[in-house]
Amino acid sequence: MSSLKAVIKLLTVVLMGFLLSGCLQTMKFARVDNRNDLRFTEWVKRDGSVAKSYYELQVDGNWFEAERKNGVWGLSEMGRMDYQQKLLGTSSGGSGGGCGS
Repeated sequence: MSSLKAVIKLLTVVLMGFLLSGCLQTMKFARVDNRNDLRFTEWVKRDGSVAKSYYELQVDGNWFEAERKNGVWGLSEMGRMDYQQKLLGTSSGGSGGGCGS
């Protein structure tokens, strides 16, 4: 139960940060190649324009930035760095985006 409270607090802080920065965005996801572990992510601004878009691959239950090389999907350099941080316990996992990214 305490972990749920921690998650709620974290989400509240993140949302408040977005609101205070005037940078609230919507995330849109679309499956890629009919795979459940691969998605295309877009950060959409209030005016409907796309601020950032990238692919994500689900590894160990978390989403990390991905890319396709030579026809094979895998983690991008940033995705590998985020995954390594997750393994070391220094990250909550998942790739980022957001304002000005």
